[in-house]
Amino acid sequence: PTRGPYVEGLTPCAARDYDEVVRLMDRGEKARSVASTAMNATSSRAHTIVELRISRADADGSEIRSKVSLVDLAGSERSDATGATGARLKEGAAINKSLSALGNCISALAEKGGGKKLVPYRDSALTLLLKESLGGNAKTVMIAALSPAAVNYEETLSTLRYADRARRIEGTATVNRVKKSVVAAAASEAETLSDELAADAEISPLKTGGPEEDDVARLESALKARREEEEEKRSSWAKKLKNTEEATREVDWEKIRDEET
Repeated sequence: PTRGPYVEGLTPCAARDYDEVVRLMDRGEKARSVASTAMNATSSRAHTIVELRISRADADGSEIRSKVSLVDLAGSERSDATGATGARLKEGAAINKSLSALGNCISALAEKGGGKKLVPYRDSALTLLLKESLGGNAKTVMIAALSPAAVNYEETLSTLRYADRARRIEGTATVNRVKKSVVAAAASEAETLSDELAADAEISPLKTGGPEEDDVARLESALKARREEEEEKRSSWAKKLKNTEEATREVDWEKIRDEET
């Protein structure tokens, strides 16, 4: 697989500048699942992940690619303190379970060092999605939200311990620079081989149905497929921008919120 972990059904959106990124994030914020509990009137009922994929083309023909994952974790909950029941209680249990799985991954990475300790990324969807951000070619920063109230002492202490484990992760990040796209390089190689085989055929005509003719046909087919793939890559950006604009116009989250309430 080349995509890595992803969420089925989500549509990547294209943005040309910072303002468009902010508008897309605002749209996601309006769609976020929140509910009132005894501890928080606007309690998050799910984690939120915003993933930004950025690429930059340099004058020497190389390309720098990077990914920024912004993660807002829903807070852990004690059912006796939140007073949650029914669906809210199930949501709180799911949040606690995923936070526990994330904590196990953070602990394993903090203790890993130079060893080969297994990191249980597959224990939850959250940890699988954050695999590259936690233990890959990345820098990880955690900001902990704390409460000064004495009644929240246990939650505050637990959060500080959680953040301390994350602080001990030793990550190494290097610039992801691509000299030449794999597709372009493969197409160039296929075209060169095709030219060479064509030149050989002029000197020594190919026998119909022979292995040489099969090689030329195979290379020409591969070359055609790669050219089509390269063309698709060039046109995909414009398509993504158009799809993003249409999707943003179609969804009126304020209206949806009003109808739900």
